[in-house]
Amino acid sequence: MIRRLLAVVAAFAALAPAPAFALDRHNPGERDTDRQGFLVPDFARLQTGGYAGLIVAGLGYAAFNDIVNLSVAYGFTPEAVAGADVHTVGLTLSVRPFEIDLRRRARIIPFYAGGSLLFALGDQYFLTVPSEYDSRLYYHPTAAHWMAHAGAELDILSNGVFERHGVFAELVTLDSYLFSYVENPNEVALDEILSVALGYRASW
Repeated sequence: MIRRLLAVVAAFAALAPAPAFALDRHNPGERDTDRQGFLVPDFARLQTGGYAGLIVAGLGYAAFNDIVNLSVAYGFTPEAVAGADVHTVGLTLSVRPFEIDLRRRARIIPFYAGGSLLFALGDQYFLTVPSEYDSRLYYHPTAAHWMAHAGAELDILSNGVFERHGVFAELVTLDSYLFSYVENPNEVALDEILSVALGYRASW
């Protein structure tokens, strides 16, 4: 199955028009050059899932030749899905040290990892545990969480305004779920503490 998927990706890359620049870590001047200026974000992301919301949109900056990414995003989950409208704001740091060059027309980032701070907006969420709760050992703040993620990305290079178009998939875990798994590994299944995030990324 994996070989077939790689064959499809390679065939798609072969059909794509060759870009004006190559994808090569040894030629850092050819990409991640802040063509729009230092203050302008380097990419935009649109995703679903990953505990951040049904719809999540954000902007970010790439540093060290796209190895380090820092982004901020807004997420929304409607009442029809969550029982109440949920608004979130997240700050995410990712490290992307590896890539596979596909004939200089596309690339695969086979693995990247990072962490996030996620804030839920609304009076129903709390940062400090209310006094009416008997034990603070069993209640975690609901307004702020940290998350960890690992993912992979496929990018297609472009000659236009956008430098790259990409699709990505991530596995994400939330702090309170991870703690529950560590404390009760026999009662909490691994798939109960993970969420899948799928998304699109445009870089310029």
